[in-house]
This record gives sequence, C-alpha cells and structure tokens, in this order.
Amino acid sequence: DEFDKMDSGQHAGLLEAMEQQQISIAKAGVVATLQARTAILAAANPAGGSYDRARTVAENVRLSAPLLSRFDLVFLLVDDPDEGRDELLSRHVLDAHRGKNAGPRPSFRKRRSSGCSPGSSMPTSDAKTLEAKLREGANALDEVLSTRELRTYCSYVRRRCHPRLDTKAAVLLQKTYLELRREASLAAPGRAMPITTRQLESLVRLAQARAKIENRSVVTEDDARDVVALMKDSVRDACTGADGNVDFSRQTSGMSAAKAVKKLRDLLHGESERLRSPWFRLDDIMEVARRGGVGGAIDELVDVLRDQSYLMHQRDDEGNWGYKLTSCRFGSGSTTQGSLARSTQRSLADR
Repeated sequence: DEFDKMDSGQHAGLLEAMEQQQISIAKAGVVATLQARTAILAAANPAGGSYDRARTVAENVRLSAPLLSRFDLVFLLVDDPDEGRDELLSRHVLDAHRGKNAGPRPSFRKRRSSGCSPGSSMPTSDAKTLEAKLREGANALDEVLSTRELRTYCSYVRRRCHPRLDTKAAVLLQKTYLELRREASLAAPGRAMPITTRQLESLVRLAQARAKIENRSVVTEDDARDVVALMKDSVRDACTGADGNVDFSRQTSGMSAAKAVKKLRDLLHGESERLRSPWFRLDDIMEVARRGGVGGAIDELVDVLRDQSYLMHQRDDEGNWGYKLTSCRFGSGSTTQGSLARSTQRSLADR
C-alpha cells in the first residue's frame, strides 16, 4: 500500500526484483544476490488526491515508466458518482458498524459441480464474457471455504501445478497480441511501439495463473479468453485520455501530450531568448527537443503549437520558409541567422 510514497532508491531496488527476480545486497563487506520470486499487488494514490485524465498514469502516481511497465495489469479505481454503487457501499459500511455479518468472512466459494474433475479441462462454456461470469449471483456458489483452506489450496497449486498452453489458447493469445500492436501502430504511426513482447509474456503468465487456480494442467481457450478481457480492459483504461480517445503511448510514456507540448514551447522560448531570434527550422526544433528530453513525434507537437498559434509557418525577411515563435519579443530576423548562430555555438562547444 502507499506505493507512491516510496523513495527513488526503493523503486530502483524493486525494479531489479521485478525484472530479474533477484535482489543484490552489499552491506558490511558482504555482497550477495538473493532470489526474489513473488507476486506484487500494489496500490498508489494520485498526486493531489484526484486522478487527472489529462495526465498519464506515471504522472498521476509519480512513478517511473520503466517500473510501471513491469506490472502485468494496471487498473484505475476512480470514485465517480454512481447512485446504485454508492447505495451498496454505504449499506455495506453501515451493516458492518451495526454488527451484521460479524466474524470471519468467507474468502472463497467453490462453484457447483460442473461435471469436470480438478485436473481436467473446464467444459466449454457459452459466449459469456468475464464480466458476466463475475456478476453471477451468489446462487451459483456454495460450499464456503475458510481463509485457511484457501491459503492451503493456493500454496499447494503454486508448488504442484504447472499448466501448459494448448494450441487454441496459444493462437488466441497471439491473435490478441498482434491485434493490440496493429491498433497501436494505426493510432500513432511513427512513434515508438508501446505494445511489446512484455505484454505477450503477461498474457501467458495470466493465462497460466487462471488455469492454476483451478488446479488444471492445461490452459484452455476459455482461460485465454478471460485474461484477454482483463488485458484489454487494463490497457484501454490506462491509455484513455481526458478526451475519451485511446492513446497507447500513454502506457509506457512518462509524459502526457499536453505536458510535452508545454515543455517544448518553454524550450523554444528559452532558445529564442538566448539567440535573440524567433525563427526556427524543423531540424532546429527537433534538436532543441532532443536536448530538452522531449520524446515522441516532434512534428505532431509542432502541429499542436501551430494550432494554438504559438508557431507560424511563414517566410522570413530573406524569403526562406521557417517556423516563427509568435510569443517571442524578437519579431524580426531570419531562419538563416538563427541557424548560423546555433551552428556557431555548436562548433565552439565541440572545440
């Protein structure tokens, strides 16, 4: 809990554990490497107390993008007003204070017998989605297990159950991975691909866990379909901006588009003040962005600045085409003068 309150040193140590499943320790002259293989479930609060859809997940919880990308699933729990859900939640809290349902609460319930043994494959279900299955009422469940029994069962299947993918499940996972990559490439052509083999490995791990919790040795197509629904909900939830559009680059980028535009605008202001010229070529803008740490598609950021009237694409005093920073107090000059000043300063720096 309070994952966002950890300092940078703790994040660095956790990054090694999640990436290499080991932790390096060097204390009192002893250097050791310890195995660290466990599942991590983390909860973080957004900065300022409220989640801002205009920012990325990394900006909201103030975590580095590499660390955030190590989690298989990321879900946003936003407290939006909902009359039905608010009534259920308030009733639950009041019942707890009134003493109803006191005592140890059941943690798990077995499904009624469906004609399959624990080690066999699940019977092929109908086209129910994962959400529909989870919304089945308590009437479909019985034989309550205690928390102790559930822990014993989970410990057993973790040690003894090692499921493998069958052909249909592997085909479905591969199809989902290729579909996500195709959607990401069409949504943002020319940008770095945010959907990588890490997401495919996450799908495989989740599908194996889905089969393992039922003590089955084979990952079926139903297991793959359930984890595909989880992955798609997670990706779209984390990548949806304030305008409701899905931007896949928000998943791995530590900077939102609005913040990147503002940072590039400030960098251009500083560069124009330093060179006393409002004119830039596209190559000059890309160089300024590179030095300032602004990544992504710079030409798209330039288009946004043009739409906001911060940049004007026009001819300078010498008739050359370039980009003029309209909010700069230096209103005259030419692109060749600005480029000559930049090249001179670069050559002096190289010397």
